[in-house]
Amino acid sequence: MTFLFCFLSILFDSKYNIIQGKTQGTTYKIVYEYQQIPKQKIDSIFSLINHEFSLWDSTSVISKINANKPVQGFSKDFIEIYKLSEIVSKESNGYFNTRIGPWLSYYGFYKSFKSSSLKPNRKYLRDILIDENGVLKKRHYDSALDFNAIAQGYTVDLISDLLESYSIKNYLIEIGGEVKAKGVNEKGEFWKIGLEDPLNQNGYYKIVQLKNTSLATSGTYRNLTGNKRTHIFNPKKLKSVDHNMLTVSVFHEKAALADAYATAFIAMGLRKTKRLSKKLNISCIALYADKQGTKVYVSYP
Repeated sequence: MTFLFCFLSILFDSKYNIIQGKTQGTTYKIVYEYQQIPKQKIDSIFSLINHEFSLWDSTSVISKINANKPVQGFSKDFIEIYKLSEIVSKESNGYFNTRIGPWLSYYGFYKSFKSSSLKPNRKYLRDILIDENGVLKKRHYDSALDFNAIAQGYTVDLISDLLESYSIKNYLIEIGGEVKAKGVNEKGEFWKIGLEDPLNQNGYYKIVQLKNTSLATSGTYRNLTGNKRTHIFNPKKLKSVDHNMLTVSVFHEKAALADAYATAFIAMGLRKTKRLSKKLNISCIALYADKQGTKVYVSYP
């Protein structure tokens, strides 16, 4: 699971349209220049994502897989998210993993999966596969998929594609903190985003400009009520993360990949994030704690 803590620093005028509301358990805002887009086209994208990936809808495709119910083929969106997830999982050496749902449920993070008093088996981590022919192979009844750490970013990408189909060149999309920007704002400047200071939620530790890119942020600093565990889970150790990195923001052309890598980076910690971000030429900004207070690490390939 990924929780994102970004604030959009935007001013508006009549040249820019705004569509906003609630979806996927969070809020969204879309700001774009001039041309009106029917809101139902945006709503249809949200409906598509919920139908495919919602863990809270028992009729969704992913819920049927997790409940061992038959699924009649997969959409191109389901296959695309699956493939992107597998890429990030491989490149991050398993720090991004879409099979950890049973552990999240077992440890009380959320109840989207059937709870069990028995600790899940480690083999579940690789127990659901979709082959090159789109055929699902699930070898254990309790294995489950969870695309929460990439689905919102993927939704942003789909909305971006919609805006591009209308030849819209200047826009900003934000869903639950996942952001994608193209062109400039109403002042003719690149879009600006304030990265929230985890130790001061009324302030921002850095302001960044988005130049035709996406941004996703993940953090360890908001704990479960009455529990010292963070909501970020380490698939390698099968427990909550325990390191000094407070938050990491990842820049990527694809919002889905920014989303997934932010989750992987916060799971692996600062040292491994430095090494992997350089290896993959991924820009990121990490806030971490040491004996002198908080410090900022910036990687711009």
